[in-house]
Amino acid sequence: MHIWIISAGTENLVLMRFLQRFDCTYSVLLDSAYRPYGDKDTDVLLLRYVKLIETLIKKWADYVIVHPIYEMRLLQNIDNPAIGLVKKYILPLFGSYLHTFCLWESLIWKIWCLWTTWDIIHTQNLIQNEIKNYTLSDKQTNTKRFHTQFAFRTKTVPLRNYMLTSLSPREYFANTVIKFDCRYFKDAGVDTIIPLQYSYFLYQKTITNFFNQNKQKFHWLQKVEQCFETVATHIGVHKTTESKKHTDINIYHTGPRHHITDHKKRTMLLEQWWSSQMVFIMIDV
Repeated sequence: MHIWIISAGTENLVLMRFLQRFDCTYSVLLDSAYRPYGDKDTDVLLLRYVKLIETLIKKWADYVIVHPIYEMRLLQNIDNPAIGLVKKYILPLFGSYLHTFCLWESLIWKIWCLWTTWDIIHTQNLIQNEIKNYTLSDKQTNTKRFHTQFAFRTKTVPLRNYMLTSLSPREYFANTVIKFDCRYFKDAGVDTIIPLQYSYFLYQKTITNFFNQNKQKFHWLQKVEQCFETVATHIGVHKTTESKKHTDINIYHTGPRHHITDHKKRTMLLEQWWSSQMVFIMIDV
């Protein structure tokens, strides 16, 4: 089984922290020719994702993992026949995380989504569509304060798309800015924080410690791993006890790769997560 991660920069690479613990092959497609995605029209990027997935499934891929927002857009789309052909190859990782933990464990249903200006405009309807298919738990039904109408809390953070892919997760500046943005929601009655980029898990300790953990929940990367284990079981992939150390990770890139290779600390961090060496291969898509 060959699973691919599609990422514009480094935002989805944090998933490799746990993917190596499963018994299948992994590769990464860095769509660096279109990096950063935050500057591009969403309809253009949607078609770009379709083209990338079509290319991968013709040559190598059995399944792909994509950006959370585009996972929802692709899986919810019913109008474009081309999208219908690639849907079955997309692993619904974020959807599983959203339903299993973020919505299921919310007792007030006032939710703050970690996102940027670009995300806000294009994501509210996607999440509301996900909620239409959600069945309330008994605990939520019996909670008097529970809001049946989904309540959004938002704040624009236009620079964060770049910050998350350009700075180390241990950077004092990055953690300080995240805490500065979180302060608006600390006393707003929000009980669940949903990340709309996987790269927010690089700062999960900062986000969790800033909030009151008894009132406001941020579900860590370990929960995403549990969701992947559930989703992967349906396609015949299971956790393995065998060590995958010293196995090369193939990283295919469509454009420049300097945003990774020019930063020695970032390269060392990625190889530490994967316990392996990175092999870069240029492809034309």
